[in-house]
Amino acid sequence: MTVVKKVLGTYLIWLIFINLFSYYALNRFNLSVDTSYSWINPKEFYQDKSLNLIDLRVHWDSFWYIKIVNEGYQYIPGELSSIAFFPLYPSTIWVLSQIPMLSPALGGWIVSTVALGLALIFLYKLVKEFHPQIDPIQPIILLLIFPTAIFLNSVYTESLFLALSIISFYYMFKKKFLKAALFISLASICRINGLFLLTPFLYEYFKTYGIKKFFNQDVLSLPLSFIGILGLMVYQYVKFNEPVAFLKAQMQWGRTFSFNSEHLHLISPSSYANLATDLLFFIVCIVSGILMMKKIRFSYGLYVLVATLVATSTGTLMSISRFSLILFPIFIFIASIKSKEFQFGWQLVSILLLAVYTTFFVNNYWAG
Repeated sequence: MTVVKKVLGTYLIWLIFINLFSYYALNRFNLSVDTSYSWINPKEFYQDKSLNLIDLRVHWDSFWYIKIVNEGYQYIPGELSSIAFFPLYPSTIWVLSQIPMLSPALGGWIVSTVALGLALIFLYKLVKEFHPQIDPIQPIILLLIFPTAIFLNSVYTESLFLALSIISFYYMFKKKFLKAALFISLASICRINGLFLLTPFLYEYFKTYGIKKFFNQDVLSLPLSFIGILGLMVYQYVKFNEPVAFLKAQMQWGRTFSFNSEHLHLISPSSYANLATDLLFFIVCIVSGILMMKKIRFSYGLYVLVATLVATSTGTLMSISRFSLILFPIFIFIASIKSKEFQFGWQLVSILLLAVYTTFFVNNYWAG
């Protein structure tokens, strides 16, 4: 109970002020349409002022999740299709939306809010048990003030995926591989990033048992970790006759494992600034991944590097600011740095950028 009080007290303060600032940032500024990417249509992405607190949380991908809740999945080869978005999050929203007077948008925010609380509790437990030299509240604060933390308070999968990934690591480290595999399986049908959890899982499994003891009571955890993604592929084959429809659909968003020049058209000062910050997030992920392999835990660095390199190998840095948000080992690593000057600098820049990215998001600018 003490853990819950410590964590949820910090979380409640953040939740109140991030929502107050979001409301202020939407209604105080009169911003023109975003010009960071050439494909942003000024007629489609203009943002009206609003007194509706739920509207603050529904932008960009949020509409796709709500569309899935209302209409189910669709797949049209060569077009933007909802099958590109994984099913766990919208399925959970659909369950809540069956409650009378509860809209999918409100249901999505509730799922994200509850999942984030769960993620923070397990992050605290993970740090306290396996990194006793680190104040367990510190990584939580670093996560909540990260520049793109607004997505944790929106109708997006970030909070749910964060909870599943942290819990899976927690059980990996406790050598409870069946439980870890279950959460990895769930993560793999929440976001495609869930597949990247398999690399640290396999590393920790072999580190524990090696080749000689490979076959033991936990060996069933290996196929269990693949159940989620295999089930999704079977569903897509039955419904659309295409087991990897999610991959083909994501190509329409420029994720093609080839260089995407469209995302690097420097058409305005804002596009230069956008590219500069994307490069900054990429560098932070790579440097953190390498250093934590040596200084914190190898499986952390392995996870961060695999997730970062696979994501950026799709030919674009687009969304790297949001992708790095769910790579929670980064916050454990940053918290381990003892320099007060570094901590002050990191937190100052992070809070300033959080204000900027929150303003972006609620005003329908591209924020990741």
